[in-house]
Amino acid sequence: MKQLLTTFYYRYLAPKCMVLMYHRVATPPTDVWEIAVSPKHFEEQLQVLQATGRVVPLNDMVQSIKQGKIKDKTIALTFDDAYADNITVALPLLEQYGLPATFFVTSIEKGPFWWDALEQTLLTSPHLPATLQIPMDGGSFDLTEEATLTERLQQLHRTWKPFEADAPTRRAKLYLQLWQQMRPMVPAQQQHFLQQLLQLNNLVLTAPNEIATPRQLQSLKGHRLIDIEAHTAQHPALGMHDAQFQKEQVQSNRLALEQRFGKKVSLLAYPYGHYNGDSMQVAASLNFDAAFTTNPEPITKRSHPFQLGRFQVPDCSGDAFAQKLSGWLRKY
Repeated sequence: MKQLLTTFYYRYLAPKCMVLMYHRVATPPTDVWEIAVSPKHFEEQLQVLQATGRVVPLNDMVQSIKQGKIKDKTIALTFDDAYADNITVALPLLEQYGLPATFFVTSIEKGPFWWDALEQTLLTSPHLPATLQIPMDGGSFDLTEEATLTERLQQLHRTWKPFEADAPTRRAKLYLQLWQQMRPMVPAQQQHFLQQLLQLNNLVLTAPNEIATPRQLQSLKGHRLIDIEAHTAQHPALGMHDAQFQKEQVQSNRLALEQRFGKKVSLLAYPYGHYNGDSMQVAASLNFDAAFTTNPEPITKRSHPFQLGRFQVPDCSGDAFAQKLSGWLRKY
């Protein structure tokens, strides 16, 4: 009975707060992982958030959690990876509505990110070889009639979400196969694999560099609404690597950010939301205050400080977003 009462309390009665996760404020040609929100929808979402009066800086939220004083239904905004549109598009809107946000920033300064390059090369290139040569294993992949990108293929790629449906085209099947192969690699291997894929098939990288430049990032120094926190040096899936590699990735990123922005970096977001026990131990050993996953869970007093959940915000209207907010705060 006691366990049932405890479960009921934390599900329905206990104070909860939540962290929202954004990546891009843009309209890319494809967005298979749903990491982009259009500028129009983002502004509508900010209008909803401003009306709640509950948006607080993430660091303030974390300090309240550490003190065991959860401020019920408070909301914090985060952006992962430091895309340029975070600064050129999202920031002016955050300033307009007076809402604070935390940017989890990698140490990468030259792009594009490998996942963007792979997505744009395979899913949006007008022409690809009929038979693509695959690096490392010496194999090949037959695209047949999909070598030329048709309007039908473009439409299928625009609407495809790998977490909801099987690949609708051979291009999409190859993309997902290579994405799964590349994600566990160390960053140097990822870049080498990508360059080999391009060279073996006489392709030119089509994805623009969407990463914020050092100058753009520097413009955030001391900003009244923006806090800069850690996201590793090169965005590896931490839980797929040994503890020493993880520590080097987190520690070097933190040092670079503290030197650049002249502030203490005390929060960490796991890239891809991928972590394991070693990741949590690294965060603890480096005295981070908290670390964030991509698990869609609100935060309560029972939440582990190095397993705090976040809700990824989809590209939806303000009305749809308001409904999602209400549901997220009830979820546990």
